Amino acid sequence: MNKLRETAKRFIERGIECRCFNTGKDALDALMEDLKGSERIAMGGSVTLQELGIYEALKERGQELLWHWKVPADEMSRVRREAMAADVYLTSSNAVIEDGRLLNIDGIGNRVAAMFFGPPRVIVIAGRNKLAPDYTQALDRIKNVAAPRNAVRLKRDTPCRYSGRCQDCRSPQRMCQVTVCIENRLEGRKLEVWLVDQELGY
Repeated sequence: MNKLRETAKRFIERGIECRCFNTGKDALDALMEDLKGSERIAMGGSVTLQELGIYEALKERGQELLWHWKVPADEMSRVRREAMAADVYLTSSNAVIEDGRLLNIDGIGNRVAAMFFGPPRVIVIAGRNKLAPDYTQALDRIKNVAAPRNAVRLKRDTPCRYSGRCQDCRSPQRMCQVTVCIENRLEGRKLEVWLVDQELGY
Protein backbone atom coordinates (compact mmCIF):
# COMPACT_ATOMS: atom_id res chain seq x y z
CA MET A 1 0.00 0.00 0.00
CA ASN A 2 2.90 2.38 0.65
CA LYS A 3 3.93 2.26 -3.02
CA LEU A 4 0.34 2.95 -4.07
CA ARG A 5 0.15 5.94 -1.74
CA GLU A 6 3.44 7.33 -3.06
CA THR A 7 2.19 6.89 -6.61
CA ALA A 8 -1.06 8.62 -5.67
CA LYS A 9 0.94 11.62 -4.45
CA ARG A 10 2.69 11.84 -7.83
CA PHE A 11 -0.67 11.87 -9.64
CA ILE A 12 -1.99 14.59 -7.37
CA GLU A 13 1.12 16.68 -8.06
CA ARG A 14 0.23 16.46 -11.74
CA GLY A 15 -3.33 17.65 -11.06
CA ILE A 16 -4.90 14.20 -11.41
CA GLU A 17 -7.18 13.06 -8.60
CA CYS A 18 -6.13 9.76 -7.07
CA ARG A 19 -7.55 7.47 -4.41
CA CYS A 20 -6.24 4.23 -2.89
CA PHE A 21 -8.26 1.18 -1.82
CA ASN A 22 -7.28 -1.95 0.08
CA THR A 23 -9.41 -4.31 -2.00
CA GLY A 24 -11.43 -4.46 -5.17
CA LYS A 25 -14.59 -4.73 -3.10
CA ASP A 26 -13.72 -1.47 -1.35
CA ALA A 27 -13.31 0.19 -4.73
CA LEU A 28 -16.58 -1.27 -6.03
CA ASP A 29 -18.51 -0.12 -2.96
CA ALA A 30 -17.06 3.39 -3.28
CA LEU A 31 -17.87 3.46 -7.00
CA MET A 32 -21.48 2.43 -6.47
CA GLU A 33 -21.92 5.24 -3.96
CA ASP A 34 -20.01 7.77 -6.04
CA LEU A 35 -21.96 7.16 -9.25
CA LYS A 36 -25.41 7.63 -7.72
CA GLY A 37 -27.22 10.18 -9.84
CA SER A 38 -25.00 9.70 -12.88
CA GLU A 39 -26.94 9.39 -16.12
CA ARG A 40 -25.08 7.58 -18.90
CA ILE A 41 -22.05 5.54 -17.88
CA ALA A 42 -19.74 3.96 -20.44
CA MET A 43 -17.08 1.34 -19.94
CA GLY A 44 -13.91 0.67 -21.88
CA GLY A 45 -12.72 -2.85 -22.62
CA SER A 46 -11.16 -4.01 -19.35
CA VAL A 47 -10.60 -7.31 -17.61
CA THR A 48 -10.19 -5.32 -14.37
CA LEU A 49 -13.73 -3.94 -14.61
CA GLN A 50 -14.98 -7.40 -15.51
CA GLU A 51 -13.29 -9.01 -12.49
CA LEU A 52 -14.78 -6.37 -10.17
CA GLY A 53 -18.31 -7.06 -11.45
CA ILE A 54 -18.95 -3.39 -12.09
CA TYR A 55 -21.24 -3.86 -15.08
CA GLU A 56 -23.49 -6.31 -13.26
CA ALA A 57 -23.64 -4.20 -10.10
CA LEU A 58 -24.63 -1.05 -11.99
CA LYS A 59 -27.05 -2.87 -14.28
CA GLU A 60 -28.81 -4.44 -11.31
CA ARG A 61 -29.75 -1.02 -9.97
CA GLY A 62 -31.09 0.10 -13.34
CA GLN A 63 -28.16 2.22 -14.50
CA GLU A 64 -27.98 3.15 -18.20
CA LEU A 65 -24.74 1.56 -19.42
CA LEU A 66 -22.74 1.46 -22.60
CA TRP A 67 -20.21 -1.38 -22.93
CA HIS A 68 -19.27 -2.85 -26.28
CA TRP A 69 -18.34 -6.14 -24.58
CA LYS A 70 -22.04 -6.69 -23.84
CA VAL A 71 -23.58 -6.15 -27.28
CA PRO A 72 -23.65 -8.18 -30.51
CA ALA A 73 -20.66 -7.73 -32.85
CA ASP A 74 -22.65 -5.64 -35.35
CA GLU A 75 -23.46 -3.09 -32.62
CA MET A 76 -19.96 -2.70 -31.21
CA SER A 77 -18.92 0.21 -33.41
CA ARG A 78 -22.05 2.19 -32.56
CA VAL A 79 -21.65 1.59 -28.81
CA ARG A 80 -17.97 2.58 -28.93
CA ARG A 81 -18.93 5.89 -30.56
CA GLU A 82 -21.83 6.56 -28.19
CA ALA A 83 -19.51 5.92 -25.24
CA MET A 84 -17.58 9.04 -26.18
CA ALA A 85 -20.64 11.13 -25.27
CA ALA A 86 -21.41 9.46 -21.92
CA ASP A 87 -21.38 11.37 -18.64
CA VAL A 88 -18.82 9.07 -17.02
CA TYR A 89 -16.27 6.71 -18.56
CA LEU A 90 -14.89 3.78 -16.56
CA THR A 91 -11.80 1.90 -17.60
CA SER A 92 -8.46 0.58 -16.41
CA SER A 93 -4.91 1.26 -17.55
CA ASN A 94 -2.39 -1.09 -19.13
CA ALA A 95 0.34 0.42 -16.97
CA VAL A 96 0.55 2.97 -14.17
CA ILE A 97 3.90 4.71 -14.01
CA GLU A 98 4.94 5.45 -10.45
CA ASP A 99 5.74 9.09 -11.25
CA GLY A 100 2.03 9.71 -11.93
CA ARG A 101 1.50 8.88 -15.60
CA LEU A 102 -0.81 6.45 -17.40
CA LEU A 103 0.45 4.43 -20.36
CA ASN A 104 -1.99 2.62 -22.62
CA ILE A 105 -1.95 0.75 -25.92
CA ASP A 106 -5.11 0.17 -27.95
CA GLY A 107 -6.05 -1.80 -31.01
CA ILE A 108 -8.81 0.50 -32.27
CA GLY A 109 -8.18 3.60 -30.14
CA ASN A 110 -11.68 4.07 -28.76
CA ARG A 111 -10.61 3.46 -25.15
CA VAL A 112 -7.62 5.81 -25.14
CA ALA A 113 -9.55 8.47 -27.06
CA ALA A 114 -12.33 8.36 -24.48
CA MET A 115 -9.76 8.68 -21.70
CA PHE A 116 -8.29 11.94 -22.96
CA PHE A 117 -10.99 13.44 -25.21
CA GLY A 118 -14.30 11.84 -24.35
CA PRO A 119 -16.72 12.02 -21.42
CA PRO A 120 -16.27 14.90 -18.94
CA ARG A 121 -15.42 12.48 -16.14
CA VAL A 122 -13.10 9.49 -16.45
CA ILE A 123 -12.35 7.01 -13.65
CA VAL A 124 -9.39 4.69 -14.17
CA ILE A 125 -9.28 1.70 -11.79
CA ALA A 126 -6.00 -0.24 -11.62
CA GLY A 127 -4.58 -2.96 -9.43
CA ARG A 128 -1.09 -2.91 -7.93
CA ASN A 129 0.17 -5.29 -10.63
CA LYS A 130 -0.14 -2.45 -13.16
CA LEU A 131 2.50 -0.32 -11.42
CA ALA A 132 5.81 0.21 -13.20
CA PRO A 133 8.75 2.35 -12.02
CA ASP A 134 9.33 4.18 -15.32
CA TYR A 135 8.11 4.53 -18.91
CA THR A 136 10.43 1.87 -20.31
CA GLN A 137 9.30 -0.78 -17.84
CA ALA A 138 5.67 0.27 -18.25
CA LEU A 139 5.93 -0.27 -22.00
CA ASP A 140 7.65 -3.60 -21.41
CA ARG A 141 4.84 -4.84 -19.14
CA ILE A 142 2.25 -3.90 -21.76
CA LYS A 143 4.09 -5.52 -24.64
CA ASN A 144 5.24 -8.65 -22.81
CA VAL A 145 2.58 -9.22 -20.14
CA ALA A 146 -0.73 -7.54 -20.99
CA ALA A 147 -0.74 -7.88 -24.77
CA PRO A 148 0.17 -11.59 -24.91
CA ARG A 149 -2.46 -12.42 -22.30
CA ASN A 150 -5.08 -10.42 -24.17
CA ALA A 151 -4.07 -12.16 -27.40
CA VAL A 152 -4.75 -15.52 -25.72
CA ARG A 153 -8.07 -14.28 -24.33
CA LEU A 154 -9.20 -12.93 -27.70
CA LYS A 155 -7.72 -15.84 -29.68
CA ARG A 156 -5.75 -13.45 -31.88
CA ASP A 157 -3.38 -14.94 -34.43
CA THR A 158 -0.36 -12.92 -33.33
CA PRO A 159 3.17 -14.11 -32.48
CA CYS A 160 2.86 -12.90 -28.88
CA ARG A 161 -0.08 -15.23 -28.31
CA TYR A 162 2.21 -18.21 -28.81
CA SER A 163 5.57 -16.90 -27.56
CA GLY A 164 4.40 -14.72 -24.68
CA ARG A 165 6.72 -11.96 -25.91
CA CYS A 166 6.26 -9.03 -28.28
CA GLN A 167 7.71 -9.60 -31.77
CA ASP A 168 6.73 -6.12 -33.07
CA CYS A 169 4.64 -8.03 -35.58
CA ARG A 170 2.79 -6.86 -38.65
CA SER A 171 -0.01 -9.36 -38.19
CA PRO A 172 -3.43 -8.24 -39.51
CA GLN A 173 -4.70 -9.10 -36.01
CA ARG A 174 -2.07 -7.02 -34.19
CA MET A 175 -3.56 -5.30 -31.12
CA CYS A 176 -0.81 -2.73 -30.48
CA GLN A 177 -1.89 0.07 -32.83
CA VAL A 178 -2.18 3.23 -30.73
CA THR A 179 0.04 4.22 -27.80
CA VAL A 180 -0.98 7.07 -25.48
CA CYS A 181 0.69 8.43 -22.35
CA ILE A 182 -1.36 10.76 -20.15
CA GLU A 183 1.13 12.95 -18.29
CA ASN A 184 -0.92 15.65 -16.61
CA ARG A 185 -4.42 16.85 -15.77
CA LEU A 186 -6.82 17.28 -18.66
CA GLU A 187 -8.12 20.81 -19.22
CA GLY A 188 -11.85 21.13 -18.55
CA ARG A 189 -12.28 17.46 -17.71
CA LYS A 190 -12.10 15.38 -14.54
CA LEU A 191 -9.66 12.48 -14.62
CA GLU A 192 -9.45 10.23 -11.57
CA VAL A 193 -7.17 7.28 -10.87
CA TRP A 194 -8.28 4.70 -8.31
CA LEU A 195 -5.46 2.40 -7.21
CA VAL A 196 -6.29 -0.95 -5.60
CA ASP A 197 -3.87 -2.93 -3.42
CA GLN A 198 -4.82 -6.15 -5.18
CA GLU A 199 -3.86 -7.80 -8.46
CA LEU A 200 -6.52 -7.03 -11.06
CA GLY A 201 -6.63 -7.66 -14.80
CA TYR A 202 -3.57 -7.91 -17.01
